Amino acid sequence: MTPNLAIIVPCFNEEEIIKDTISALNAAFKALVVEKVISENSFILFIDDGSSDNTLRLLKQNRTGNIKIVKLLEENF
Repeated sequence: MTPNLAIIVPCFNEEEIIKDTISALNAAFKALVVEKVISENSFILFIDDGSSDNTLRLLKQNRTGNIKIVKLLEENF
């Protein structure tokens, strides 16, 4: 049985490098799936931790089928 893998990527104001990060992780991810090292059900989870730049927009624009996105909301305590 091929294992599932979740790659967790925290993001905060990463607009300058997020496209390169997505590209590099997707390439590595696809290679692992092709080699049957990980299951096709594996995924990359980007967690935007309150970025004030275009990080979230770029994540959404460059999302592929294996990418999930979580946007953390600021809470007032």
